[in-house]
Amino acid sequence: MLDNAGAETAIEAIVVPNMDHFALQGMETDNKHLVENVLRKEVKERCQKLAPFKRVTRLSVQHEELEKTTTKKIKRYLYTGHPKQD
Repeated sequence: MLDNAGAETAIEAIVVPNMDHFALQGMETDNKHLVENVLRKEVKERCQKLAPFKRVTRLSVQHEELEKTTTKKIKRYLYTGHPKQD
């Protein structure tokens, strides 16, 4: 899919795993590669049911909480590469 400028667009997801959930499932929470592989597999399976232009094409797993404002909103500009607009 191309955007207005003719560049290829991609849907990127940043995932912060809920390690408590993995622990309740009996998985090793110390093994970050295992957790990341499970998440990648799950996202890939769920994206197969979506139209191609809606599928996540890049997945980043971040084990630290995303930075938030005082009102608990994610500071998206820190993760998109676009500067903050006032």
